[in-house]
Amino acid sequence: MPIIQYTGKTVLQKETIAAIQKESRSLVANKDVAGAWLSSKHIKQQIALLSQEEAASVLPEYRRITAGLKVLALPVLPQEEVINLLKNNLEFLDTQSEPLLSAGLSAWLAGQPDEAQEQIKTTFRSIIDPDSPFAPKLLSMLAPAQAVGERTVAQADDLLNANERADISRSSVKAEAVVQPFSSENAIDSTSRTIFSFSGSKESEQLFVKRTQALVRSRVRDVRSAAEFADYASRPFAAGGLGLSGETLANAERVTEEAYGRSHGIARATAPVQVAQQPMLVATQAMNEQPKDGVAKKQESTSQKELDALIQQGASDATFAHILQKPAIPKPVTPAIPSAQKPKFPLPMPMRTPKPPLPMQSPKPQFQPPESIRMPRRSNSSTKPRLDDVMPAPAFAGINSPSRLAESDNRTMGLSDELGTITLADFRSLGDSPHATQTIIGKIATLEGESVSQKFDGIRAFRASPLFESYLTIGDASLSGGKKLSAVLADPSLNSETMTEDEFFAIADLASKLK
Repeated sequence: MPIIQYTGKTVLQKETIAAIQKESRSLVANKDVAGAWLSSKHIKQQIALLSQEEAASVLPEYRRITAGLKVLALPVLPQEEVINLLKNNLEFLDTQSEPLLSAGLSAWLAGQPDEAQEQIKTTFRSIIDPDSPFAPKLLSMLAPAQAVGERTVAQADDLLNANERADISRSSVKAEAVVQPFSSENAIDSTSRTIFSFSGSKESEQLFVKRTQALVRSRVRDVRSAAEFADYASRPFAAGGLGLSGETLANAERVTEEAYGRSHGIARATAPVQVAQQPMLVATQAMNEQPKDGVAKKQESTSQKELDALIQQGASDATFAHILQKPAIPKPVTPAIPSAQKPKFPLPMPMRTPKPPLPMQSPKPQFQPPESIRMPRRSNSSTKPRLDDVMPAPAFAGINSPSRLAESDNRTMGLSDELGTITLADFRSLGDSPHATQTIIGKIATLEGESVSQKFDGIRAFRASPLFESYLTIGDASLSGGKKLSAVLADPSLNSETMTEDEFFAIADLASKLK
């Protein structure tokens, strides 16, 4: 049973504590960040309702449970929760939690503004117990950035004279005046407010934008992938996400990827190609490759007569492809220097208008067409052969044939469409909840076998499906309204399709596995 369903004084029972410990280990093993965050909040609320005498006996066990859950949910925790974890709860963690703790803290720091990171690191260093087994790793991560020493510039550089140095100085001033530096923080803030403008969220703009900035910043800095961004953004707002779905989620992904492209496109820009120097380079290479006798090699060309002769002989498709792929003779750079070098890039072939079929002539004795090529067929109404009758034999139809490729595309596109339109009735038609969940996971695995991008397309399609939107609506109504899940499921206005509790948690488990 999920942890959020244990309420009241039942949390004092040993059987309940054992069940919650087992469920928390399952959440950590499945990397269910949203489930860990909701469960830790729920345990904290239930312990606060007990008296001090009642809570004293079970408080150490629950602090150990919530510490492990907070480590998993660390990337979405508010700052005061992170401080409480580092200051008061490290002693309740086992050493196996160190990789998860360091990775989560690194992701959390990456989501903070640049100007605030040094102050945050200073605060964290002051509250970590130096005797903790986690201290060496955490303190090395939180170490201040090393200052860069002053650069030493040679005053008397013999490589450049005074005029050249002055010219370089003037050019640098012009470049700094023209080129405006790219500001990732401005792009992150603009993207976050754009997402809020079309999200339709009822949360406060300040809280929504702050959370969106942290999520967009982690994507722009390559801390999270595009799929992880979509996963966090689609989670309910009460579970640390943005509560986006459908077209709104797709738009948020689009504007975030645009910000990512602008940020990384500036860093990866290549130097412009100097086209003006290419003619001289080609001419120089042509002179170096010119034969000693002063006569350049003449490239082979195919005349129209040769093509007509091949048509008359019933040549194969392979012969035509070989003839037509011969490069055309490049134009010389200058009239005085003949070009003997082939172009570095293939030139586009001119399209020829096909001529009417010519009468069949007797083939030359030395020409033997391959056995795998069908010869032109003669129709009953005409004695002239047709070029389109020349086709490969069925023995050459392999797995890469156009019909097979089209069949594969239709199959994968059908799976994405199916995942994007699945309803609760479709989910039930697949069998009981565990069997239906495994069936959907199998469809995602089939898309992953085609390509990783098709797998992510399938996951996005499922998160935009009517089934997943119903699940989000019910979960959001329970969290934001402070109602029990059973009460929300019993309300026809919120659960018109009568989704059961088992189906709800089966979809929640499925969502945690689709990453």
